[in-house]
Amino acid sequence: MTKGLNFKTPEAQVQFLVHELKGTHKHVLKHMLNTKNVQEATETWTRKFEIPSEKEIRHSLGKRINFAQNFLNTIS
Repeated sequence: MTKGLNFKTPEAQVQFLVHELKGTHKHVLKHMLNTKNVQEATETWTRKFEIPSEKEIRHSLGKRINFAQNFLNTIS
């Protein structure tokens, strides 16, 4: 997984994320691959991977969706 890497590096963080999405959180990846738009993908990621409180979801979901859309627009 991340043996020999400093856990603070982006490489180690990405490797661990991939490890989780192929293992304990493979259901999240399955759902993510079946989303149809940025809003669905963001809601899936938030509710199934990050799993914040409902209060936090109400407070931040709109911001998360906007950030995700802006990121997608930047890389597309």
